[in-house]
Order: sequence, then C-alpha cells, then structure tokens
Amino acid sequence: MRYNQTDIVVKCSPKDKDTSKLAGLMLTIIDTPDRRLELTRTSSTAWQPNDDAEIVIPAQGFLAVAASGDLGDLGRIKIKLGDLSAQKKLGEQSGIRTGQDSKRVFELQPINDAPGLTLLFDVMPIDRRPVDVFSRDIDISELYFFLQLLPDVDDPIKAEMLQFCGDGFQKRFEITQNERDIRSAIEAYEQAVACLAEDGPRRGILLGSLASAYNDCHDTFGNSADVDKAIIKGQMAVTLMPDGHPYIPRQLNTLGSSFLCQFERTGELSDISKSIQLRQRALQLIPEGHPDLPGSLSNLGGSFLRRFERTGELSDLSESIKLGRRSVQLTPEGHPELSALLSNLGGSLYSHYEQTGQLKDISESIQFHQQAVRLISDGHSALPGCLNNLAISLFTRFKRTGELADISEAIRYQQRAVKLTPDHHPALPTFLDNLGNSYLCRFDRTGDLADISESIQFKQCAIQLTPDEHANLPGWLNNLGNSYLRRFEQTGDLADISKSVQHCHRAVQLTPVGHPELRGRLSNLGTSFFLRFEGSGDFADLSKSIEIRQRALELAPVGHPDLPGQLNNLGNSMFRRFEQTGTPKDVLESIQLHQRAIQLTPDGHAVLPKWLHNLGTSFHLLFEYSQEPEALNEALFYFRRSAIRKMGEAFQTVVTFSPSDLLDAHERVMYLLSVIAGVENTVKRRHDVLEITVNRRSDIQINSSELSTAAAVAALSVNNPKKALEWLEQGRCIVWNQINQLRTPVDDLRAHSPSLANEFSAVSKQLELAGSRKDPRHGGTLAKEREKLLASIRNIPGFEHFLQPRKCADLMRELPEDGPVVIIIAHEDRCDALILLAGHDEPMHVPLNRFSYEKAIDFAKGLRKYLSAPHLRSRYSKKTNFHLRAARPAKHPAILRELLRTLWTDLVDPILQSLAMTIKSDSGDLPRIWWCPTGPFAFLPIHAAGIYREGKGAARGECLADFAVSSFIPTLSILDRLRSRKIPSATSHGLLLVSQPDTPGLGQIPYTIEEVQKARDALDKRGIRSASYNSKHATADVILESLESFSCVHLACHASQDIESPLESAIHLYDKPLKLSDIMKKDLPNADLAFMSACQTSAGDEKLSEEAVHLAAGMLTAGYRSVVATMWSISDMHAPYVAQTFYENLLHNKARERDVKLDGIGAARALHTATRHLREKLGDSDEGLLVWIPYIHVGI
Repeated sequence: MRYNQTDIVVKCSPKDKDTSKLAGLMLTIIDTPDRRLELTRTSSTAWQPNDDAEIVIPAQGFLAVAASGDLGDLGRIKIKLGDLSAQKKLGEQSGIRTGQDSKRVFELQPINDAPGLTLLFDVMPIDRRPVDVFSRDIDISELYFFLQLLPDVDDPIKAEMLQFCGDGFQKRFEITQNERDIRSAIEAYEQAVACLAEDGPRRGILLGSLASAYNDCHDTFGNSADVDKAIIKGQMAVTLMPDGHPYIPRQLNTLGSSFLCQFERTGELSDISKSIQLRQRALQLIPEGHPDLPGSLSNLGGSFLRRFERTGELSDLSESIKLGRRSVQLTPEGHPELSALLSNLGGSLYSHYEQTGQLKDISESIQFHQQAVRLISDGHSALPGCLNNLAISLFTRFKRTGELADISEAIRYQQRAVKLTPDHHPALPTFLDNLGNSYLCRFDRTGDLADISESIQFKQCAIQLTPDEHANLPGWLNNLGNSYLRRFEQTGDLADISKSVQHCHRAVQLTPVGHPELRGRLSNLGTSFFLRFEGSGDFADLSKSIEIRQRALELAPVGHPDLPGQLNNLGNSMFRRFEQTGTPKDVLESIQLHQRAIQLTPDGHAVLPKWLHNLGTSFHLLFEYSQEPEALNEALFYFRRSAIRKMGEAFQTVVTFSPSDLLDAHERVMYLLSVIAGVENTVKRRHDVLEITVNRRSDIQINSSELSTAAAVAALSVNNPKKALEWLEQGRCIVWNQINQLRTPVDDLRAHSPSLANEFSAVSKQLELAGSRKDPRHGGTLAKEREKLLASIRNIPGFEHFLQPRKCADLMRELPEDGPVVIIIAHEDRCDALILLAGHDEPMHVPLNRFSYEKAIDFAKGLRKYLSAPHLRSRYSKKTNFHLRAARPAKHPAILRELLRTLWTDLVDPILQSLAMTIKSDSGDLPRIWWCPTGPFAFLPIHAAGIYREGKGAARGECLADFAVSSFIPTLSILDRLRSRKIPSATSHGLLLVSQPDTPGLGQIPYTIEEVQKARDALDKRGIRSASYNSKHATADVILESLESFSCVHLACHASQDIESPLESAIHLYDKPLKLSDIMKKDLPNADLAFMSACQTSAGDEKLSEEAVHLAAGMLTAGYRSVVATMWSISDMHAPYVAQTFYENLLHNKARERDVKLDGIGAARALHTATRHLREKLGDSDEGLLVWIPYIHVGI
C-alpha cells in the first residue's frame, strides 16, 4: 500500500500545550522500505513529512514510532494491514479513532511522560493499490535491529513483533541450517517472553516457540544444554496454558520432542516414557479432522519406536506401526509433511523386519522411504535423514537376499546424505557409521579390500565425532570392531583382529544390562575372540569365545532372526575346541547347535548353505573320531545339500570325499563358478574372484579357477569322459567365454524376433563396456536385465538352449576334420588327456600315468627360472651380446632338453600312440593337432616336445614336429566360434605392418624395420596390398583406425601383459600403449590373422592357469581367427627370417588359387615350416632351441 507524504500527519494532543521541546521530530515506520521520515511542524500541534516520498506498507503490518531529538522515543503503535483497509471500521478497535471516510487516526501509546500523539493516514482506495503489495518479503534482520532500539518494558506489541521475528528466523533456519539464524530465533523469543510481565496463555505460546527453537538447535548442533533448556521452557509453557486452549496439544508435542531428544542422548527409559505420556495427552486433545492430527500420530509413533529400540518390547513396535499407518492415511497428497510421515513409517517397518525377518516388511519399508525421498525437495534439511533411512532398508534387504544392486544403491544414497549434512550436525556420526556398514556389507559380497578400508575410515570418523556419554557410542564401537574383523579375515593381520577385540569389548562394557543390543554385541565380541584364536592359536581366546557366545545365546529371544547365526557360531567354537582337546561332548554339542541353526533358517536364505556345510564338517569330524559309517553318511548328505544351493560353500565338498559320491556337487559347482564371477562385475573383479583360494580357514585349499579340472578328474574316475569334457568347457576361460557370449551374433534370433534380438544385443554391449571399467556402475542392473531377456529367448521354440553350457554331443559335432583336439588335464591327484576326433560320439580318455601334477609344476617353475636370464626378458640380438648373456642360465644347462624329452616320452608319445599316428612322407601334408592344456601344462612348450641331441639333431620320429602341425586353443568352443565368423570382405584383404624399433621409454628393438620390410617384400611379389607404419608414424590412434582397413596385422614391437586387468594388456606404440580393450571396442568384422612378433604374447598367469590370461587369447576374443604369438622373448636377429619365410610359405600354399589373397588359412602350417627351416639352419643347440620354440600358433 502506498501513501503520499501529504496524507500523513502527526498531531499533539490539545491538552499538551508545551510542545516547544518537540524539536527534530521524526516518525519511524518500521518494516517498510522507507524507514524514517523527518517531520516539519505545520502548526503548534501538527507535523508532516519533509520529502515528497511514498511509503510502502508490508502485508504483515508495521510499527510506527515517534521520536524527538531532545526527548527520545515519545510513543508507538502497531498497525495491522486490516486497520488501514478502507472497508474496515477502525473506530471499533482499541486505540484507533475514525476520521473522515479516507482518513485513519491512531493514538500512539506514550512512553514514560511524553505528550500524547496521534497519527493520521489518508488511505488509498483498494482498487488503486499495486498488486504486489500483499506479497512483498520483509527483512527480518532489519526489523529485529529496530526492535532492539525500543526499551525492554512490559509491551505486548513489541512481544508480538519479536515473536514475528523469531518465527521468521526459525523458518529461515529450516532452509539455511545456519546456526546464527536459530540462535537469533531463540534470542528473539527470549526477548518476547521478557516483554510480557504477567503469566498467561500468551506467555505460554511464546515459551512453547522458544522450546521448539531450542529443540531444533539441539537436533542440528548437538549441544546438550539446548535440550535441557527446551525441557525447562516447555514445562513452563504447558503449565501456563489453561484447559481447553487450542495450543495445548502443540505445547505437549514440543515437550515430548524435548524428552525424546534427552533420551537419545542419555538412554534413560524415564525420558522416553515421559515423551510417550506427553504425546498421548496431546493426541487425546486433537479432534478428528484437525490438520495437526497426522503429525501428532506420527510423533507418538516415533516415541514408541524409540522405546522399543531400547527395551525390545514388541507391543511398542506394533503401536508405532499402527500410528504411522494412520498418520499417512490421514495426510492428503501434496502435503508438505507427508514425506516425513512416510519416512517415519518406513523406519517402524524396518524395525519390525529386524524382529520377524519377514521379507515383506523390509520391502514395504523401502517402498515408503522411496516415496519420502521422491516427495522431499532438494535442499530441505530433512533430505539427508530420508536418504539415510532409505539406504538402511536397502542395506538390510541386501543382507537377506544378496542382491548386489541393493547395496550399491544404499551406498549411493548414504554418500549423498553425508555430503548434504553439515560438519557440525549431530546426525553426521550416524550417517557416517551407516555408510561404513554398507561398505562392510558390500565387501562381504565382493571381497574388495577398498570397501573394507572405506568402512573402517567412515566408522572411525563417526566415533571421533561422538562424545563419550552418547548413547550411540557403544553401537558404533561395535560396528568398527566388525569392520576390523572382516579385514582380518581377508588379510590375516593380527593387529586388525586385536583392534576388533578392543572395540567390541569396550562396546559391551558401555552397553547397560537389559539393552536389546547387548546380545548382538556379545556375539560380535565372541566372534572376535574366536578369530583371534584362529590366527594366534591362543587357547584362552577360544575359551573366551565360547563363554561369551554362550552368554549371548542365553539372551536371544525365541524366534529372533539372529538366533540361527548365534547357534552356528557357538557350534563352530565347540567344533574347534574338540579339535584341540578331543572331548567328545564338544563335537556332539557342535552338531546339535548346527542342527538347531538349520531348523530355524528359512529355506532359500542366503546363509543356509554355510550352515549346512558347517554341520557336514562337524559330522565329518565325528566320523574321524568314531569311525561310525552313519556319521560319514550324514556328513556327505549335508555337504551335498550345501552344494546344490546357490552360493553354497561347495568348494570344500568337492575335495573331501570320493568323486563318484560328489558328482552332483561338482555339477552345481560348475554353475556356481559363473555366478561368483558374474558379468555384473568388472573383468578385473571376475579374475580376482576366480583367483581367490577358498577355504582359507582350513587345511584344504583350492583355487576357484581350478575347480573345473577337479570336476573333470572326478568324472574320469567314474568313467564319464563326456561329463569331464562338459565341465572343462563350462569351468575354464570363464571371463573370455562371457565376453564372447556378449558378442554372440543373434542373426537366427533376429529372424524370429527382431525387437528381442536388438534389445539383447544392446544390453550385452553395455555389459561388455561396463566390464572394462574400473567401476561397473550399473553392471548389476544390466546383468539382471540380460537374465530376463535370456529367459524370454529360451521360451521361444528352438532357442531352449540359447547360450546354455553345451553338451558333449554338441561339442563333438563341431570338431575340425583335419586333426584331433587334445585336452591335457592337470590335477594334483592325476594327469589325463582327452582326445576329441571328428565323427566320434565321445572323447577318448588317455591316462598320463607317467606324468604328475608336481612334475608339471616343477618343470614350469624350472623353465621360468631358466628364462629369467636378462637376455630373455626382452627381445635380444647379437648387438646385445647374446652369446655372453646366454651363458648366465648355465646353472641349469639340462632343464630345457630334459623338459622337452619328458614332454615327448611321458605326454606326447602316449597320445600319438593312442591315435596310431605315423610319420608322413616329406611331401605329404601333416595332420593338425589342437592342444588345449590346463593348469601348469599351459606354460610348457608341448608343440616342441622331442628328444634333441646337440650336434646331431633329433632322430627322425623323436619329436612332435615330425608327426603333426601344432596349434593351441584356450577352449574347445573357440574353434566353432572362429570358424563361424564371416569371411573377410575383399576390400579388407591385406596386411598392416607395424614396427617400433625405438619406442620412447622402452629399450630399442633392432631388426624390426628389417623384419617388416622382409614381410612386405614377400607380399609385394604376390601383389598383396599392405601398409607400413614405423617409429613415430606408428601412433596408437593411427594403428587402431588402420585395423579396420586390413584383415591381417603384423606387430613388431614391445608388448605387455596386465595379469590383473587382462583387457589393459597392450602393444606399445610410439605415443602410448594400444590396449586390448581399445581393440575390442572396435568393430572388426574382417579381422583374420595377427602376427604378434612381440615378447611373451601367449604367456599367462600361473594363478589363473585356467583363464588363458594372455594377449593371444585376447586377440581371438577381439575377433582374429588365427594368431601367431610367442611364449617368451624372441631373437631380434632371426625375427626377419621367420617373418619372411612365414609369409612366403603362407602364400606358396595358395599358389593354385586363381586370386591369391592373404588370410589366416594355412597360418599354422606356414609357421610350422618357417620354424622347421630356422631349426635346420641353427641346429639343436640350446641357443638354437631358444630361438624357434617360442613361436606358437593359436586359433584355427
């Protein structure tokens, strides 16, 4: 509302004749943009503003104060907006007289003995007011500042204005979370209370507002003095309210909140009981339909929930849920408090799940929390709490179902909650501890040490921010102890388990008797003592573990979901004590405890396989003590039950008893291998999982990736070579097979269902990309989506076995016609060969009785040591003084010849005899053999097996090269996949040649340019298209782009293999490495032949011998059908000769073709001929053998 200066008049009462001292009179209109008006006397009793200015009056009204330069403040009056309305009769209000129709006259309340003054306004008609007048914001801080200028006397008007300021500061605090705002609100309320001398409902309302502000301050900043003051002020407020006053419920709820805050700080049951009593009284006074009813219901439900958490009284929890549901039902959509009510109800349902273990409770809790988060606005102070609550429920469901997507979401929400929470906020320790718990839980699922370290860090921060007397401190100490315990399990560092004992013990000491969490904290302390015994062997720790676990079990209520775990844990302690003392009652009690644990665990629970396995272990121990056959039968029964459940600890069962009894367990294990290394993980994580040695707490150890050979041996022991072949194919090269499956052509499916084929291809492509990242992000979601698509595809007639593990009949049907496939099986119990021949129904089994696993291991180690001489670490030449440096491995002069001889006599010759393979005439084509070695055989040069005599050479018929052309394959399935690839287009035929003699940062490689030139000369003679890039011209981007234009590539350069991340293996070019992952991301439909004249491109990782973690296998997966690779470093001086003779022979074999083109067909024979010529040239000296043996052919 605007007023012209001529419309405002200040007049002195006629009775006050002496006005001479009223010099410098000023009128202050507080809470408007134009604050002060200097007045000019227009008569002996009247004054008007000096300037021609307008005054804008806010919608909230204003305070008018008249003052004199000599006498100070003279009088004041609060004027509400309605008082100025032309439609209102002002004369009906106290202190206001009506002047003319458009005039409003106000009598100012005199201060001390000041003369009486009146204030006259001329009101602008309502239809002439600007439209924005009623919505203008005010500056609360300025209003508050001017109020400070007024004296502190009994003044209801000033009290009302101060309350207005306090309300404004408190509202602003809800947005800013700035402590200055809430402290200003408290100060304003305190001053407002001081302005009212008499007790009464007005004073009670102000005290209630003051108590509410103290509550907000405590909730945000955690100062215990604030909640003490809130209780004092709240009690005073309730006392001053007369019966029937409409503000009584609000004051009772505020005081109930204060006692709840006090309880959460102290844990005193009397405080939470008072909170409930006060909120019950409030609820009884609120009528149906009142807008405060939903909030009051939820508040009372929250108090009941907190008391349940302290006492474990289920009736309190039920009441909390009932009140929470009603509060949500009564709240309309769009209500600003709905998100808080939903979050509170979700918390109650979460607690109910904790007691009952019913999955529907936790799922409903997640649903309500998700609704709450969706409804709350960004920047709202309650958002971090809502995010945290949702995360806790997701975390809890993950613990039940093992669904990786739940824990990843939980961490994401908790990280956001922590980020949005100010450092000083008392809820921050809670959020930090919860985030630490989620990282711990994900670590339990993935085994990633980074997660457990994050868990410890966040939990330490939570404890550092928590005062010693805080009720939550014992719980956070317990949680930190759990994280140290988990890290000890992974690393075996005794310092970690000792810290776990320390923190868990302090947690138990600080937990009062009768506290519902005491049982769980005792159980954790017992586990810490048990694991420290496992690590140190200190029997006192085992005894302490049993004592504490028994005490925890005594406190467990019947039907509690944690009871099976406690029974299992105590059973483990008794089992271990029997091992130490031999007391029979201990193992019998262990069996009883494990049986009870299984009986109380619902079928399908994620931990049931573990319980079954533990029971089987106890029966097995009893059998070893008593030799009772029934105990052995029981052990076998429970081991098998464990194995057939998803994620069961079947790994121990497969090595405990005879293979014939455990073939069904092996069947499940083969499935489990693909589950634990699922495509939702990164490639690195999958290899990490397969490398893990399971059963680290027992004497039995087996590498996950070697379980396929254990299963195959079990099948062979009962004369089942078909099953052995199936399991070898299913359990080896899991990661490469997964990548190949993600690249599977879907032409047949597209003909039936184009949309389903496109969707499946898109998801598979996204999963392949996710697997190459460090963080899989949405890998879990994509994997689930792919599984659903696979289920849909397999429901289509004719696609029932789409991407299912292949049966023996299918594998045998796809064998090559020009030679056998020989799989060499290495197991610690025996070694065997499976010979696969086209036209046969099942594999031919050849026991390798003269070879052993230990012998293969020794040879692999010996060869590695022999090759560790400096000249064999990288490509070498005469220029690097080969002769001199070659003498360094002289300590083992016979290792290479002995190895090749033993490979011939004990492995290759028995296989050739079984095949009745004879020597072909010189002019005849030799048959092919595809070797598929497992375990340590993968690191041995089987293709060079033979008896070599220095100076004389090998006698005719004493080496494999006389009988067959050798190739290697990582799995049998790769043959069919490579043969089914489309023939390269005519425009892509040709060879891309790359040489790097001087890669920056790496050693020089002589002869690479000559090597490339020799190869190019051979091609030019036959008119074959080629392109050559050398040195600085051979950059990663250029070569990657050129790969699309050529079906064949020759790489003469350094290479490196990243064992931990195989897709990061690389060819080193001039500017940067060209990674295998980059090659695989390219669409190379014409890829055919790759000659990798680089060091160790077919060397793998001994820890993952069944995964073919090397560059050559990676190039096959990238699409190349034929790869020439090296087992160790090659001689630079002879590399040009090998390259020249290889390409000459490759093209010579195509002489009869009308249009000669370069491709991988015949690559194996060409390499065989090239290395034979080189051998004839160099002889069979140690030096000569080292030159040609490294070259191998991989693929078709």
